[in-house]
Order: sequence, then structure tokens, then C-alpha cells
Amino acid sequence: YYIINAYRESQGLQKLSFSKSLTIVARTHVSDSNTYTPENQRDSRGMQGNLHSWSNHGSWTPVVYTSDHEYAANMWSKPRELTSYTGNGYEISSWYSGSITPEDALDLWKNSSGHNAVMTTQGNWSDLKTMGVAIDGKYAHVWFGSAADSAGYYDVANYQVLHP
Repeated sequence: YYIINAYRESQGLQKLSFSKSLTIVARTHVSDSNTYTPENQRDSRGMQGNLHSWSNHGSWTPVVYTSDHEYAANMWSKPRELTSYTGNGYEISSWYSGSITPEDALDLWKNSSGHNAVMTTQGNWSDLKTMGVAIDGKYAHVWFGSAADSAGYYDVANYQVLHP
């Protein structure tokens, strides 16, 4: 959260709020990714999944997210499936062969025009107002949304950053 908002500020942009619901989604996805590596699945057409995929080992609709975005709606709905969040969620993800750090993830996202556009709320992403973040093991997932979070927001002035 902090490193993304610091980057946003360096680009002359306002900070995004720290959503409790979107953080639950991000943490759940990081746990699923580290445990089941759902990106290794293939869809019914034989297409390889990517980091936005979710396994069939949870209380959510599994999705093999493919590069053609055929199943995007099944990813966007994850905040509604897992929390009281009422809007769509949009995710940026990264994977690192060792343990990923926030700096590793940010560098990967800054150097990808699509991921950078989401982080900096450019183009189609201009209405994003909040995010939730989870980084653990080899994965980093950040969820963004534009809807208000009825579960609330973390008080970032008093939020304790936990490093595993």
C-alpha cells in the first residue's frame, strides 16, 4: 500500500484509500496462489491460466484466467464473492522465483504499461479510488476498486505493516 501510494505521489497523483474488503480479497488470493498455483491450470479450450486464476479449493468460483480475458467477469466478481464489497475488483499481480518484495513487485508493475495504468489510474482506470494489498511468498496481488467499502478502511496513520 505505502510503496504504491508513494509512487502515485511521485507522479503527482493522490493517494488511494486502503480498503479492508479488497485487502481480504488480496490476502485470500495470495494464500490460494501460494498453496495451489492456480495459474498452472488450463481452461476447457486448453489455454493456460495466468496469475489472475483462482483454484477450486475455496469458497469462491474457480477461474482459469486466460490471456484473452475470456473469464474476466469471474475475476472481477471476487470482492463480492468474498466480502460485502459491492463493486467490481480489478487486480494486478506479480510472481517472483524467490520471495517477492514490495520493491520487486512495484518495479515489475511500473515497467508494464497495463499494470502501470492501473496503479496510476490512467485511461479506463481513472475512477479507481481504493486498493487492498497482499504480498507473501512468491506472489503479490493488489486489488483496486471504485465503490465505497462498507467494511471500512484501514487507518493508515496507525496501521502496522507486517513482514513475514
